[in-house]
Amino acid sequence: MIWSNLLHIYQPPNWDKKIIKKVAKESYQPILNILEKNPAIKITLNINASLTEQLVACGYKNIINQIKNLAQKEQIEFTHSAKFHLILPLYSLKTIERQIRLNQKTNLKYFGKVYQPKGFFPPEMAWHNKLIPILKKFAIEWVALDEICARGDLGKISFDQGYQSKKENIKFIFRNRKISDYFIFEPETKNINKFFSNIKKEKRGQKILISAMDGENLGHHRPGADKIWQKLMTNKKVKSMNYTSLLKEYNQFKKIKSVPGSWSSEVKEIKNNIPYALWKNHNNPIHKIQWQLNNKVISLFKLAKKRKDKNIHKTQKMLDRALASDKFWWASMRPWWDYEIIIRESKELYNVILALESLKTEEKKSAKKIFKELKENTTKYEKQGLAKENIKKYLNKIGFIPKMGGEKII
Repeated sequence: MIWSNLLHIYQPPNWDKKIIKKVAKESYQPILNILEKNPAIKITLNINASLTEQLVACGYKNIINQIKNLAQKEQIEFTHSAKFHLILPLYSLKTIERQIRLNQKTNLKYFGKVYQPKGFFPPEMAWHNKLIPILKKFAIEWVALDEICARGDLGKISFDQGYQSKKENIKFIFRNRKISDYFIFEPETKNINKFFSNIKKEKRGQKILISAMDGENLGHHRPGADKIWQKLMTNKKVKSMNYTSLLKEYNQFKKIKSVPGSWSSEVKEIKNNIPYALWKNHNNPIHKIQWQLNNKVISLFKLAKKRKDKNIHKTQKMLDRALASDKFWWASMRPWWDYEIIIRESKELYNVILALESLKTEEKKSAKKIFKELKENTTKYEKQGLAKENIKKYLNKIGFIPKMGGEKII
C-alpha cells in the first residue's frame, strides 16, 4: 500500500510561548525524531511561516535545522501556504497573493534553497476555484484538498486515479477524510491492526492511501498517537511517499470542477452554501459581528492607504497578522469556544485602526462601535451560558467530546 501523508503544523501568530514549547516537545520534536530514525518515511509538510518565526523566537533553531536536513534528504517535501493562516477564499485576490508571498519569503529565509515547494496547502484546506489564477503565478503544480471538494460529498471518490482542474492543469490531491481523522477520533486504540481493518472496511485506500491532518494530533492533542503513527508508517504493508511522488503513480487524471469547502465541511453545509462554517456561518451571531469588524478594518485601511498614511507600512504588518483565522474558529461553538481569545484577537485587529493617523474621528468611531458590540455579545454568550448551550447541542449531534492539548474540551 502506498501511503502519502501530509502533516500541517501551525500555531496562532501571537500564541503563548509556553504552549508553543509544549507542542514542540510533544509533537514537532517526536515527529522529526521518528523521521530521522526511519529514512524510508517520507512526508509532505506544511509549516506556515508564522510558525517558522515563532519556533526561532522560542529558541528552536534545532527544529528548523532538523526540518532543513530532512528536506535535503528528501524525507520532507514543503508546500506553499498563507503565512498567517487565513481562510483564503474569504479574502481578495490581492490579499491572498500577499499572504502566499510572505509565506514564501519567510520560509526561504530560514530553510534556504531546500525550500522548493511544488504544491499548495490552503489553511484548513479551505478551497475555492478563485485561488487557481494566483497559484499559477507561483508555478504551483498541485493543491492538497479534502475529498468533499471533489463533488460536495464524502466516501465516493476513488484514490486510485488522479484529478485535475478542468482548464488550468492544476492537479488536485484529495485526502481520505475518514482515515485522516483516525488520529483525531480514534486515538485511544493501541492496536495498529484496527487501523488497517478500518481501511479494509472503507474499501478505498488499500492500494493508495492519502491522508492529511494537523501534525499536533501526533503527541500533543493525542498523547501517544505519535508512537502509533510510527508503527503504522514503518509497517511492512506501507510504502511511504510524498504528494509530488504520488502524482507520478497515476496514469490518468480525471478533469473535474472542484467545489468550495474545507476539511471540516459537512455535506449539508456544502448544499446550503456554508462551505466554511467554522469561520463564517451566517447562523452564528458572533461570526456576523466579527466579519463586520473584519470588513470595516480592511476598508478603513484601504482608505488610509489612499491618503498615504505615514503609519501604513507598520499597520500593514499588523493587519497581515490580525487576519489569522483563529478568532473565527474559537467563536464557532462547534464545539470550539473561547471568549477571551475572541476578544483578544479582535482587539489586535481593531488596533490597526487606532494606529492609522489619517483616519478621521468619525471613521475610527465606526470601527470602535462594532468592536464594542462584539465584546458585549461575546461576553453575553459566555456569561449567560449561551455558548455552552450551543456547544452541548453540537456535541450531542456528533456523539463524542473532542480533545484539545490532550484534554477533553468540556
